[in-house]
Amino acid sequence: MITHENNIQNYLIKYKTIFWDFDGVIKDSVLIKGEAYKKTFKKFGFNTTNKIMMHHLDNGGVSRFKKIPLYLSWTDEIITKEKISLYLEEFSNNSINLVIDCKPIPGAFEMVKFLSLNSLNILVTATPEKDIDKILNKISLKNYFHKIYGAEMDKYAVVKEVLSNSSNKINDFIFIGDSEIDVKAAISNKVPFLLKVGKDNLELAKDYKLPFIRNFKSNTKVDFSFTEVD
Repeated sequence: MITHENNIQNYLIKYKTIFWDFDGVIKDSVLIKGEAYKKTFKKFGFNTTNKIMMHHLDNGGVSRFKKIPLYLSWTDEIITKEKISLYLEEFSNNSINLVIDCKPIPGAFEMVKFLSLNSLNILVTATPEKDIDKILNKISLKNYFHKIYGAEMDKYAVVKEVLSNSSNKINDFIFIGDSEIDVKAAISNKVPFLLKVGKDNLELAKDYKLPFIRNFKSNTKVDFSFTEVD
């Protein structure tokens, strides 16, 4: 395989619109969210919370609106709309401050700010809008995003809507994410994708032949190891 590199700043600056995922891309919060799920369901014991954590880690990018009803189905609770709302609220309370306090991905804040000077940053997250709004305000990042889409809208639909309202060419867009849902939202709309690699998702780069990075530090190089065959 051919490996060639490109400075991350130079690589991204050529795009006019950049879709950003949040958890695992801007904030190192994937495990933190897992801890919030465990805390929310702790009364059901270790086996249930461990199963929840494993599912959460294997299904990054999936909204809590889908996860909470599923996790409730693994308990002895009688599932009602009111019960789901109660657990959603508890999870929200458990997760917001944890996400605010957790570490950012190195260089991510600076990269978002830098790219906002000449490009449109669009946040596409599985976090509800009211929660991500609180988080972004607290970490002083909200003003650097042109638009913010929360869990209320499917990621594929967000990308499709933005594309349909733009006169730019498809190669003027890029999606930066870390989950298979992010990948599919991009490639289903024929949008280029950059994978933010963490502990457990390098296989996505191999499976989908994606360029990838590990952080956004100014000296970071985009790795193309899996995109070309010698």
